[in-house]
Amino acid sequence: MKKFIIISVLSTAFAVNAEIVNINGGFEQIKPELGGKISPAGWMVQTKLSRNYNYLISKKPGTFRSGNFGLIVETQQDGRVYFQRLDRMNFPVGKKLKFNFWAKGTGQIYMGFFCFGSADGKPEIFIRTLLNVSPKLDNVEEWKEYTFYIPIRPQKVKDVTYSDLRGRLCMYFPANCEIYLDDLKVEIIDGDQK
Repeated sequence: MKKFIIISVLSTAFAVNAEIVNINGGFEQIKPELGGKISPAGWMVQTKLSRNYNYLISKKPGTFRSGNFGLIVETQQDGRVYFQRLDRMNFPVGKKLKFNFWAKGTGQIYMGFFCFGSADGKPEIFIRTLLNVSPKLDNVEEWKEYTFYIPIRPQKVKDVTYSDLRGRLCMYFPANCEIYLDDLKVEIIDGDQK
């Protein structure tokens, strides 16, 4: 009985150190766009930064790993596309973002966040886009799991250090991609946790 209680307490302690961010990463919730296109709910394409791309929420067998839908993204030789979450969130300094997802196809996937900050009572400003990149997918035919991290650190712009960070999660697909993506999960974890 004592072992069970200790294990239960330890499990609870570790569970508290990770915050799962609800992002519709299985792409199961969809929304219609103007012109009849279907998009993942809660996400939008940053059209000012994107060009020569196509994406599709698909329910055809092989285009999703679990559930009923998956995201397919294609970019041309001179193309690129940024997806961003509609909701803003806080990024606590000292923590890190853990990205876990399943993908197949060809190309690379960058994930991270558009970072905004405020300091010394000044208005919030855009600081930079913080991204990490998956290994290059070279015609991967079977679903493969990828995990990477982005430490959340104070950001310095000119002579001002910003520790109060907010922003939107984003995904970036550079040129020459044909990527199938599913089961994206994002967690905010302690800085020393893996």
